[in-house]
Amino acid sequence: MRKRKFGSKDGHPGYNTWLYLKQAGIDPDKDEVEIVSVESGEDASGNKYGKKKRLPQMLQDSDIDACFLSEPELGRARALGLKIIEIPYQDMIFFMTISTSMKLVREKPDLAKRVLKSVLQGIAYFKIHREDTIKILMAKHKREGDLDLASAERLYDDLASRLEPKLYPSLAAVYNVYQEALKVDEKNGDAKKIHPLALWDMHLLREIDDSGFINNLYRGQEHLLNGYGG
Repeated sequence: MRKRKFGSKDGHPGYNTWLYLKQAGIDPDKDEVEIVSVESGEDASGNKYGKKKRLPQMLQDSDIDACFLSEPELGRARALGLKIIEIPYQDMIFFMTISTSMKLVREKPDLAKRVLKSVLQGIAYFKIHREDTIKILMAKHKREGDLDLASAERLYDDLASRLEPKLYPSLAAVYNVYQEALKVDEKNGDAKKIHPLALWDMHLLREIDDSGFINNLYRGQEHLLNGYGG
């Protein structure tokens, strides 16, 4: 990929692309590879905008030489006859972090716990109820267009294997997010003054876990608690 064009979504996925290439020994900051972003987002009125082509189509049309893909776009790349190279997953905070002020946590710990429990219950439902969740994906997931059954099944299997049932991030994921923070803040340098673990407070999650709440969600499905999901 040196001196070639590597396609990427913008925003946070763009930083994931930058970091994965950098850790693989191809440094975008040294112009060893060109990252071509697919612009998307919302304007001041809240209207979504973006380029007409998606990454698989850009590959087919030789606008880019390679890109990272996950389901369901990975399935579309296969349908187009594009070459697929399997690579290890990147350790990353998958989908979201839950952020609030310490003031709110101190004043309303029960509210904070209920929010965490609702997310934990949602993940448990996703993992345990495969068929129902696939139907929900087909009805609600429209980001890449309508999903047929096979695409929804592949998307489900990809997500279910990576969703962490207890929400604990891996140390590698925390490290990677910190590296991206350093990149975003490289002009100011404030991120360098903060320890990578300083902004992560999991004491409420620990209390929920210690109470047995999460284990009870998976009663009879304990195998789904094994290992780290990503």
